Amino acid sequence: MKIAFVTFGNFDGHATLKRATGMASPLVERGHEVHLLLEESPINREKVELECPEAMVHWHERGHSAWSEQAAKQRKLKTIEPDVVWICGVGLRNWVRKTSKKTILLADHSELYSVVETRALRRLVYRFIEWLYCFSFDGHICASRYLEQFYSKRLKMIKRDEKAVHYSPYAYRPGVIKFDAVGADSVRARFPGKKIILFIGSFWENYGFWDMLKAFSELSEIRDDFVAIFAGRGPEKEGGIKWVRHKGLESKIIIEGYVPEESLSAYFGAAHAFLSPLRNTAQDWSRCP
Repeated sequence: MKIAFVTFGNFDGHATLKRATGMASPLVERGHEVHLLLEESPINREKVELECPEAMVHWHERGHSAWSEQAAKQRKLKTIEPDVVWICGVGLRNWVRKTSKKTILLADHSELYSVVETRALRRLVYRFIEWLYCFSFDGHICASRYLEQFYSKRLKMIKRDEKAVHYSPYAYRPGVIKFDAVGADSVRARFPGKKIILFIGSFWENYGFWDMLKAFSELSEIRDDFVAIFAGRGPEKEGGIKWVRHKGLESKIIIEGYVPEESLSAYFGAAHAFLSPLRNTAQDWSRCP
């Protein structure tokens, strides 16, 4: 079977690409021909080399507009003629059409944008689009149980529940969880006698970044035996670093920034606890496996 993953953006800002690179190698191992439509960028090339060098990659430059980029991807798909088109994070830049009546068109969902968006008009637009998804795709891949239930209910309401809805958390490279004893010892050596609390993710306010910083600030008032390490990227990074300095918490809160994937196992191995902040909101439930 020929499977084409259609993506947009790069790993710096779009976690949806993890589905494509994470699934490529297992599918190739099972005898499928896997194509990835990826934006040209150093980090995207690095991820492909690390996770799925055997996949067939079609590189493209970011389009001047969403429509021009979508049209370029549509033309590329016509040359590939895939049996399955798997759209990772459906948006205007990658909402492609079937290349034939037999093509299976899948939508991969990792967020519920109608609850993420803060502007009222955009929320309405996203609500309309989320309904449109139900009519437009042959199947839905959902990264969380919440999204699985959300789309199952929607499809049942419009009497299209024959369409497949599949729950599948993001795939990962096995090396990420392989214990790296030497690397873990190296990380621990930086913080002798301390309990290490680790966060790896995006530095966004609505992902709990500031909640964690404030919590560790309060914890530092009663305990001196821990260090919190933040690994990742996001728009709140510089503001967080300044806040930590202002509070004099540089020895308690370490904002590392981006950590290469090949080094993650060392951090996981060194940590005594891994932190995943979630609020009791639709936004957080939709992105929680």
